Amino acid sequence: MEERKAIIIEKLENELEKYKAELLKEKPEVIYENSYKTTCMQEIKDALSYTTDLSDFDIKTLSKRDNILETFYDRWINTDGSLSESLEYCVEDVVHEIRDLAVKENRQKSKLNAR
Repeated sequence: MEERKAIIIEKLENELEKYKAELLKEKPEVIYENSYKTTCMQEIKDALSYTTDLSDFDIKTLSKRDNILETFYDRWINTDGSLSESLEYCVEDVVHEIRDLAVKENRQKSKLNAR
């Protein structure tokens, strides 16, 4: 199974490189407009490469399919959840961490000034 998985990973890497090579033939504006898609396809490739949930049949089936990343990207882009939603949660968390750190620093400064 590991040998087949290596084959599918290589196929995904080749598909991504082909996509990038074709994209580089475009005008800078088109490249820029497709940066999100490029990032998502890279993330999809990585997720498929590192998942341990693929059965031998899954790997065999995927290896016979063309445009795997494009298929996954099309599904991803049309789902309710999005990268922006994940980023929103991250931004909120970091804002809270920074705020909490600032409050802590202000308290420490107040204590030092009170002495």
